[in-house]
Amino acid sequence: PPSPRGFGAAARPCRPPASSRTPWLPLRSAATSADTAASPASPAGPASDPHTRAAVANLASVVNGSDIRGTYARDAPPPGSPPTLTPHLAYLLGRSAARALSSRGSGAGGAVRAVLGRDPRPSGQELARACAAGLAAGGAEASDAGLASTPAVFDFCLGGLADVGVMCTASHLPIEKNGFKIFTASGILTAEELAAVVDGVRVMYEDGSASAADGWEGEPAAPSVGYMEDYIFSLENKIMIEVAKCSGDEECDVNFMAPLEGIKVVVNAGGGERGLLRGKAQRDGCRHQGINRNRF
Repeated sequence: PPSPRGFGAAARPCRPPASSRTPWLPLRSAATSADTAASPASPAGPASDPHTRAAVANLASVVNGSDIRGTYARDAPPPGSPPTLTPHLAYLLGRSAARALSSRGSGAGGAVRAVLGRDPRPSGQELARACAAGLAAGGAEASDAGLASTPAVFDFCLGGLADVGVMCTASHLPIEKNGFKIFTASGILTAEELAAVVDGVRVMYEDGSASAADGWEGEPAAPSVGYMEDYIFSLENKIMIEVAKCSGDEECDVNFMAPLEGIKVVVNAGGGERGLLRGKAQRDGCRHQGINRNRF
């Protein structure tokens, strides 16, 4: 059967050259002298507050290449703490991302359609919900795919289900860590693009508007979507076609009751969402062996 909802594009599109890409929000470091003169930093302003300086320092520390990574904490960390990711910061990142990526919007009125997924870490649900609230506050249409795999969240963008995909995960890192990967149909955000999102948060800290995140828990939750079910269905079809060695345009000799019968699969948990596929693989008749199963 054909793949539903456009999942599984034939090939990953190449990222266009920098000269042809949609411009991103400028970094504050590139501000003109006129901008600086128009918005002087007052010694008594929010930017001089020790809590603000600590928040800005922590913000810089959670950036890890093209990812956001940090130790989960419910409240703001004291100065000098390791990189820390809080729901408050997750909200601000979502709000800034909605604004920085606004030119990619294809939803109602040009709004960015954003889909969030998460891995099984205990902190994931809270951080994803806070980020979704921030995305909505920034003008995006946010939806929640629930437990998901990182490739699936990217595929939501490739298949046209989302303009932006946000995966709440820290990959192989220990259970107390968490973070975000942000995708568009062109791939994961580059370090330059992520810097624009992060800089938007820094501006909110410095001008005092970051306090808008204080009431994020009162915001309505993002509506749930069942995209993962369709993604798994599409993935299963691809595997069946490969196992049957047919092109997909012809009748395939497949036992649809147990299409993977006789196939042995090694599943690397690695802190990810293998559980979404493991049960399906068992029902399809394959033998499987798990490694790294005790991560969390």
